[in-house]
Amino acid sequence: MSFIPLEIFEAFPEVKFINFSGVGLTNLRNLEDCNNCGKFEKLIFNNNNLNNSSIPSWDLFPNLMELSFEHNNLTKLQTLFSSDSIKHLNLANNKISEIYIEYGFMPNLEYLDLSSNKIQMNSFWFSKFEALTTLDLSNQLDEGPDNTLPTVFKMTEKLKKLFLSNRKIKSIQNFEFNNLTEVLDLSKNLIGHFVSFSVPDGILGLEYIKVLNLSFNSFELFDIRILKTLEILNLSNNGIKKLDSSPFENNQLIRELYLDGNFLKILYSNSFVGLINLEILSIRYNVLKVIETNTFSMLESLQKLNLDNNDLQTLSTDEFGGNLPQNLEFISIKSNSLQGISKHLNESLPSNADIYLDDNPCSNDAKCIEESVITCEYIYNNGLYMCIINEAKVVGYNYPYKIKGNHTGSSTNENVKVLKAQANSLFKFIPNVFFEEFTHLTTVNFDGKGLEYLNDFFNCNEVRIISVERNRLSTLSKTIFGNCTLLELINLEDNLIYSFGDGILNNLMNLKYFNFGKNDLTRITKDFFTYNKNLESLIFHNNFIKELPESTFVTLKNLKNLSIRGNPIEILYPNLLKSLENLEEFEMQSLNLSQIIPSDLFNNSLKLRKLLMNNNNIHLINKTLLNQQRKLEILDLSYCNTLKIEKNSFENLESLKILQLNENQIEEIDENLLLNVSNLSELYLQYNNIKILESTTIKTLRNLKILKIDHNKIDEIKTGVFANLERIENLDFSSNQISIIYEQTFENNSEITTLNFDSNQINNLNRNIFRNLKKIEVLKMNFNKIEIIEEDTFKNLTSLKELSLHDNQIQHLHSKMFENCTNLEIIDLSMNFLTSINANIFNSTLHNLQEINFANNLIENIETKTFQRLTNLVRINLQNNLLTALTANMFIDQAVTSHKIMSQINISHNLINKISSDFFKFISVMIFDAINNTCLNNNYRNLNSLSDLDEFKNCSAKILECSHSQSLNKNCEISGLSINDNEIKLAQEVEVYGISAS
Repeated sequence: MSFIPLEIFEAFPEVKFINFSGVGLTNLRNLEDCNNCGKFEKLIFNNNNLNNSSIPSWDLFPNLMELSFEHNNLTKLQTLFSSDSIKHLNLANNKISEIYIEYGFMPNLEYLDLSSNKIQMNSFWFSKFEALTTLDLSNQLDEGPDNTLPTVFKMTEKLKKLFLSNRKIKSIQNFEFNNLTEVLDLSKNLIGHFVSFSVPDGILGLEYIKVLNLSFNSFELFDIRILKTLEILNLSNNGIKKLDSSPFENNQLIRELYLDGNFLKILYSNSFVGLINLEILSIRYNVLKVIETNTFSMLESLQKLNLDNNDLQTLSTDEFGGNLPQNLEFISIKSNSLQGISKHLNESLPSNADIYLDDNPCSNDAKCIEESVITCEYIYNNGLYMCIINEAKVVGYNYPYKIKGNHTGSSTNENVKVLKAQANSLFKFIPNVFFEEFTHLTTVNFDGKGLEYLNDFFNCNEVRIISVERNRLSTLSKTIFGNCTLLELINLEDNLIYSFGDGILNNLMNLKYFNFGKNDLTRITKDFFTYNKNLESLIFHNNFIKELPESTFVTLKNLKNLSIRGNPIEILYPNLLKSLENLEEFEMQSLNLSQIIPSDLFNNSLKLRKLLMNNNNIHLINKTLLNQQRKLEILDLSYCNTLKIEKNSFENLESLKILQLNENQIEEIDENLLLNVSNLSELYLQYNNIKILESTTIKTLRNLKILKIDHNKIDEIKTGVFANLERIENLDFSSNQISIIYEQTFENNSEITTLNFDSNQINNLNRNIFRNLKKIEVLKMNFNKIEIIEEDTFKNLTSLKELSLHDNQIQHLHSKMFENCTNLEIIDLSMNFLTSINANIFNSTLHNLQEINFANNLIENIETKTFQRLTNLVRINLQNNLLTALTANMFIDQAVTSHKIMSQINISHNLINKISSDFFKFISVMIFDAINNTCLNNNYRNLNSLSDLDEFKNCSAKILECSHSQSLNKNCEISGLSINDNEIKLAQEVEVYGISAS
């Protein structure tokens, strides 16, 4: 149909969501005559033939929250889409090249997908999306460069997830993100070099990044050590050849690391140093031949290790330092050159670890494996099982119910107790007779197998655990668990279940844990849990349940954990929780509440410790709602729109430790609100409209350790506000309007370890401000107007490790500025107005200093001996200054030491016309960046030592003359050269990139 008949809307007066995908629509203008459209909350028009002229104004839909026009012919994002209600907008796969925006355009839009269009960037456009948290700009179809792309994203102040895949980006130098960015996808671009050492190198705003995807680019070298909050990192399908020099030493939070499809030949003993929280490590499709001893020994949290499709010939416990991580569950070494496995490997193999050896020379030799491994639980070879001890795993064949290759000699399945599906097996159903043989099963695990149908568990009278999460089940028969009277745990999470058979749980009187979250259920009957009196954990988050009858939980007196979050529940009845006397944790986030929460809802749940109410339309917290919760420890009321909290609402929360009130448009906090929560240790007030923080408001919070009040409107911190916060450790006042910090502000706060005043209006740092902060480790004052730092300002900061003052107006540094900062590791003074660096500023006590960033200043001169006493300095950034020379004696005292090793020196974008002839004789540097020093040409005549150089940018062709290339590292990457015929003779093989040669 070319248009939508209005009769459709009249025929379904209660419907709020309609999907018109792929029906041939060409015009929606007749919707302007619709009298019944104001109720719609979600409309989908994907895969039609709609253009801009056929779109109505969405002001007609005041309740519309989600709108999708994927795969149409739209060319502009214009005022037609202006709406105060829309939160989710999908315009992917159109022809949009222009965004026309007027004031107030979509002020509540949180998700915007503009992938696969033709958009030319404009930072002004995106500044109007005030609430935007997710933005997808992948796969833009225009051929031109993204010249304005680097400055666009800092304008979207709340943006957390950004997707820039397949945009032909060659460099992220000078990109600026906001400080909230957590997810960044830069995959499938042309990035040739990723170094995050300094802010101007392209990580401005990524200090809280958690997920970074750099797969399918073209870099060999990378440095991500400053990205200390990373949790997931994908470096797959680049040109990485080696991982030496501890590349992840500062990335202790990384949980998943992907290095597939690179050119790694060796894993060194220091390749993964620092990754103490790493759980998943994947290095498939490389050319690995050697793994040094102790390579994995520090990975104490490792659970999955994948080394498929390499050239490994052996594997022993040496790589793990003699002891495998006890959390290790999965080792895959398929398609290598393994001749066998060390006899001692199983001595430290965790009892539940699985090893996959398919497609190796030893794969078809069962005797080889049995001789090597005696007591391990499972080893897989092309679907056969070499070692099974009272357990079995399902082989992924068409009828996957025969367990084969049991070396113990048993030919039946009677004694099998634990049944798990093989990791790579997929099957839609399990035959009817499958469970008849497994009469002593206690555990069944078919997670993530693609199951569409599950038969009854016949003869499984002893089973206690059944887990079938992440499948495609849509229904379960009412007799499926009929014989499983001992069943204690059922996990059905993440399926497509829309209904349960009547009485499906009636025989399960021992059931303690039931999870059917992330399914498609629309209702729960009032007697559904009648016979499950021992249930302790009940989870059904993210379904489509709109109502819970008042008697739903009436028999569940032993219930401790309840999660109903993410359901469109509109009302909570007063007696819903009346029987839950033992309830300890209740998750009720992201509901669709349309009425005030009953004031007596929690009156009988006196053991409640954790209550999550965030992301709701709760406008009022009644003073009696929580007055019985004396054991409550965690309360989350964040993202509740315009929240009003009545006076004395928290007066009985004497056990409360964590309180989250962020994102609520709070303007003022009553001085008595927190009076009785004296055990509070964490208080979150970010993203509100608070203008004043009075000392009386927080005077009783003597146990407070974390106070986050960033992104408010505070212009002054009065003296004495923190006087009683003697245990405060982390204080964040960033993104406010503070212009001065008084001397006595932190007088009683000696326990502070992290202090953040980024993005304020501060212009002066008095010498006495920080005098009592002897335990502070991180101090951030970026994006202020600081001109003067008085002498001795940092004198007492003996524990300080990171000092960040970039983007200020500092013109001068006192000679004794860092005199007692003996633990300082990182200094960032980039983007200021410094003109020179005094030789005395870095004294001999700074023996822990590793990184200095002076980029983007006006520095003309660095005195001799300036960096000589910094024995552990490894990275320095001097780019974008006015330097004319670089000498070895800036870094090294030749009378004291003959050699210094550095990992990176960046002098790009200066006026350098001279590098001392002995510079590389005394300084070994892995990455030397001298791009855009146009006067740098013939000054390498006398260079003698370049053996440690891994990368050299924009150097003179003379450096490659025979006499000097003798000492070049074979793997040194040299870029930015123009070589004429017969000008250069190479004494050895050197890999040269980016060269124009005739």
